Amino acid sequence: MRPVRATRTTQSWRCPPVRCRRQFASRSGNNDNMPRRDHYLPAGLIGGFGRPHDNSPRRRRAKVCIRTRPPENKLTPEIKADSVAWDRGQYDVDNPTDDLPADWAEQIWQLYEDALPDAAKALEQPGFSPDDWATVLKHIRAAWIRNPGFDTDAVTHLTVPGASLSNDQVQQARKTAYEQLPHVLASARFAVIRKSEMAPRFIIDNRGFVPLYDEVAAQSGVLFPLTGNVAVMMVYEAAGPEDDYATAPFAELMLTADGAKAFHSATWNHQGIDLVIGHPDDASWIAELTDEAEAWLPRIGPYRGTAKTVLAWAA
Repeated sequence: MRPVRATRTTQSWRCPPVRCRRQFASRSGNNDNMPRRDHYLPAGLIGGFGRPHDNSPRRRRAKVCIRTRPPENKLTPEIKADSVAWDRGQYDVDNPTDDLPADWAEQIWQLYEDALPDAAKALEQPGFSPDDWATVLKHIRAAWIRNPGFDTDAVTHLTVPGASLSNDQVQQARKTAYEQLPHVLASARFAVIRKSEMAPRFIIDNRGFVPLYDEVAAQSGVLFPLTGNVAVMMVYEAAGPEDDYATAPFAELMLTADGAKAFHSATWNHQGIDLVIGHPDDASWIAELTDEAEAWLPRIGPYRGTAKTVLAWAA
């Protein structure tokens, strides 16, 4: 079996590079004269990659480790989850309309944010409920329009190349893309990917997803880390006529240690990200992540008990 490459691709969640204005801060709270803080990733989701803070049930207060991309290339061993991956006024509308109300984004985030941390935690074990799966799918549907690179994506993928969009045109593009994404999801197959006991924990970047390409299976997909212990993988255009992605995932797989390390490399090398987020206890190996032209998966396959390549399970 040939090795499989995890790499950047160019469609839907396969996005061009972009740099964010602000990705973390040492303080929280809003000034009344400043736009509100908008998180690219739900703070409660970020907390699922860290250590609970003083036994607080609020995952947004958990402590995480972050490492910024070069040129800053700074490791912060512990920082509060809700201080990470945000910018001010990212989804604000300058001139609200009936079709694009001022709170259009909050209407979407409120559909899943409160339930997401518990749903993500539930997927760490078999036997999660249909409601848990539905909540995770709402997060996946929102991930592309929520990520900090969408303004560049909108120009690259949704308009004439080189076009210039106003802020409200970008917000309208976010909303329109969100409305169209169920067609993409319905054509895909999904797997819940859990790490094995010996595998290191998942990390997540500030975009919230990792594009992958399987050279052996000739398929494209996306990894959505949910906690340090579990992720969901989506494979484009793999669904069969009897599939119903909204009911349950197509597969549940266990990631090997080598497979986990390959996904770490793909996450760190995800084009356009500004930082990665992980558990404070993993700071030492997060500090050692290196830039690579390719992120190679093991020849024997990344999943325990199977030789299938990273996306071949969806065939």
